[in-house]
Amino acid sequence: MPHTRDGAARAHTTWRRQVAIVRAPDGVELRLTHRSALLSGTMEADWQLNPSESGHDFTAELTDAGPLKERIKQLILGAPVVLFSKSSCPFCAKAKVLFDELGAQQVSSIELDQDEDGPAIQAALLEVTGQRTVPNIFVGGRHIGGNDDAQAKAAAGELQTMLSAAMK
Repeated sequence: MPHTRDGAARAHTTWRRQVAIVRAPDGVELRLTHRSALLSGTMEADWQLNPSESGHDFTAELTDAGPLKERIKQLILGAPVVLFSKSSCPFCAKAKVLFDELGAQQVSSIELDQDEDGPAIQAALLEVTGQRTVPNIFVGGRHIGGNDDAQAKAAAGELQTMLSAAMK
């Protein structure tokens, strides 16, 4: 039986890595990143990203997982900065400007809306990272999240450190 607050049923929430898997009372399952706070009046998820965590290496989960995941792994490891993006996404554009302003060299942008495997890549990224949205950003082979995550890491000086290490 779901918990209630003001007569509203709360969702059952399970955390894996830094992703919440929320099962609503009707059985619908949603995956939430740390930026998700309030889904609706009936479902809530609250948690904080560990500020010392600079990213997670998901490349081991992409090993021996078929040709598509192998392609994704090679893309992630093929450049110091990799953005899985969509050409019409304003948040993707902001992330690209951020990396340009930081002087990042060798930024690889994979435009999922222009790649024939784009939807499958996006689905595989969801499976591995728990993030479906774009931009889906990797620095030095480590997943850092989306635009908001990159902007926050840049404001804290953490992204610059990650870039410096990735460029070596």
